[in-house]
Amino acid sequence: MAGGDAGASTTLSKEEAAAEAARIEARKRMEKRPVRPTGLRSELLRLHFALIAIVALFVALGLSLTHPVPEGKYETADGSLIDLDAFDPVELGPFPRGPPHPGGHRTPD
Repeated sequence: MAGGDAGASTTLSKEEAAAEAARIEARKRMEKRPVRPTGLRSELLRLHFALIAIVALFVALGLSLTHPVPEGKYETADGSLIDLDAFDPVELGPFPRGPPHPGGHRTPD
């Protein structure tokens, strides 16, 4: 049993030595860290708050520019509202009136 206890104590001392080495390495890393300039945190916070304020301003501006049109209605260029059933795509659509093509869609047999 004494041999088993001796093996356990050397394992324990190896673990303690590894933990101590890890603590020493952590201290060395802390010493190697660059010094943070004074006022850096407050400057970064100010910049982040400025960014949040600008984004909120643009969101508020975008929401204020919405123009509601009632359901089933179409707003013409002059601002009047007409029913969608009365919408004439030739007169009000984005395409100009073209020349007449009577029977142009038929293929000659």
